[in-house]
Amino acid sequence: MNEVTAVRSDESGEIMIESTIIVLMTTFILILLVSLGFLLYQKSIINTVANETASEIAQTYKYTGILDADISSQQEMLSAIDGMKKYRYVFAWGSLEADNAEKAEMYSVGRLSKTSFASVQSGPTIQVNTIKSDIGRRYIEVTLEARYSIFWGGALKAFGMDESYVVTSTAYGECNDISSYYNTVKFTKYACGKIDDSTSFAGMVNSLMSFVEGIFG
Repeated sequence: MNEVTAVRSDESGEIMIESTIIVLMTTFILILLVSLGFLLYQKSIINTVANETASEIAQTYKYTGILDADISSQQEMLSAIDGMKKYRYVFAWGSLEADNAEKAEMYSVGRLSKTSFASVQSGPTIQVNTIKSDIGRRYIEVTLEARYSIFWGGALKAFGMDESYVVTSTAYGECNDISSYYNTVKFTKYACGKIDDSTSFAGMVNSLMSFVEGIFG
């Protein structure tokens, strides 16, 4: 009877060791899941901020100078709009794109600093491209990228993954400017009217512009 009791005492020690191993493994797996959750959250935040930035820039693309002014009434807004250059897309020499790229960087960096849970290793960097698809119609392409160190990244490294990741997202926004379309068509008609119709070159230009006007209204 004494021998049986001694054997049972030895088995209780093994159960304690096995329980400890199971608890450690479970804790480690939970830490891994939390780290993956932080990584997925950060990717979601990058996508959200990129979409918000593209939407913001597309809505206010042609009003870059107006947004910096202190406007407190509807009349002040209308007066500011009247002061906009008619041919800003023709003679601005890329100033609209540069102003909007600066505005996009300030907006996206500010949003990420308030919503990110991961530690930034490099970036964020933002690239804004303007794609012209028609008269008075453009698309804004916003690419946002940053390298983040994930919380409890050591758990990811233990499973053969990296401790930090480069997260990238690209978003698009459509910006229409009816005033640019109207001014372009008006300027074209004015220029054609100043050309002598008696010359063959002028007649060819007028025919071409009439054809374009018939297509685009």
